[in-house]
Amino acid sequence: MEKLNKRISIVFAVLVAIFIGLSVFHSPVELFNHQECVIFRAGDDFMADFFNLQRYIADRDPYFNEVNTRSEHGYLPLSYLIVLPFNNLCDYAHMSLEDCWHSHIAVYSALVFLMISLFFFFDSLFRLNSKKGWRIYNTFLLLFTALFLHAIERGNEIFISAACINYFLAFYDADNVWKRRLGLFCLCFAAVLKIYPVLFGILLLQDKRYKDIVFCVVTGLLLAFVPFLCFKHGLANIPRLIGNLQVHTTTYSTIPSTEYKFGIHALCNGITYAVNYLQPGTIADSAVSSINSISKAITAVLSIITLILAFMERRRWLQVGLIAMVVMLYPFQSLYYTILYLLPMVVFFLGKEDCTKMDYSIAILLCLIMNPIQLVVPPVTLTPILANIFTIVLWILLLVHSTKGILKQHRA
Repeated sequence: MEKLNKRISIVFAVLVAIFIGLSVFHSPVELFNHQECVIFRAGDDFMADFFNLQRYIADRDPYFNEVNTRSEHGYLPLSYLIVLPFNNLCDYAHMSLEDCWHSHIAVYSALVFLMISLFFFFDSLFRLNSKKGWRIYNTFLLLFTALFLHAIERGNEIFISAACINYFLAFYDADNVWKRRLGLFCLCFAAVLKIYPVLFGILLLQDKRYKDIVFCVVTGLLLAFVPFLCFKHGLANIPRLIGNLQVHTTTYSTIPSTEYKFGIHALCNGITYAVNYLQPGTIADSAVSSINSISKAITAVLSIITLILAFMERRRWLQVGLIAMVVMLYPFQSLYYTILYLLPMVVFFLGKEDCTKMDYSIAILLCLIMNPIQLVVPPVTLTPILANIFTIVLWILLLVHSTKGILKQHRA
């Protein structure tokens, strides 16, 4: 079994390395000659997630700020508070996104924020590796996958949220009580930043760590509401935030999915849009609405089943993978970089000892999901769409794998 596990680790590393190698060479086939598209919109929206947050908080009034319309102002205040120290470096109140790109100070501050985020992410990843299987070369290879190159360019707080989940899992069973508390705090921090990572708390529920759950609830509430006091209007921002979220939901429910959105709903929405774009009127509006509703219902049902299995599952790598799938694929606004939440499963997967031949399929799917080769049929980048499809396939495979294991355990 151990020998088989080492082979799977090697297969994973070799395939990722091959994909990276192929991505840097010029191809005679035009389909493969668009590596600039590994960056969102080929750089036309450079570091927008970081710069837009700076513009939103420039007047310390992020919820009533009208930059990019109120639909974009739906974050809890902790997200704004994290980037607040960088806000005094530039006059963001009078800067457009293009102005930020041409400001040396603004770009430098974005790079500093990125370096800090990456430090915590890789530190958490190494601390998570408490078993054999994860090597330094795997971390090096990850730097050149489409996942990382795309996430780095966004300047999003996803690295911090993902790092917090890594710390939570790394310190989950720590003998030192302070490390366990730090892990719990990190879970709360990630949940307040991105909401859905709270689902990793299923581990606490499964192990009946009720005191820790109470600690997380109290800490989470403090992290969610106290930062409101750091901005204009204080707690009076809460009704405005709720209104902004409603506008956000209404706005984006009518916008066709881009290739960078993830999930079953995004895939179905994108297919119907593409068909009607190529052959207008092929799919009626009522049919499009029905398809969207059905895809959302399927996602909800699969998510519920997945969380039930995760609660019953005792194999850590599979349990973490199941939860990560819901965190990545349930939100209707989930994006490409949320694959970062899947990396703890990769660490546990390559580090486990009881491997089966089915694990080769999982390793290959993980490599395909991270593939940096950009396949482009203008104006659409196919690589993130394929990554979404492979992730959905992996989701189904993990569901089958978990169901078989649990049934086998109950029969025994």
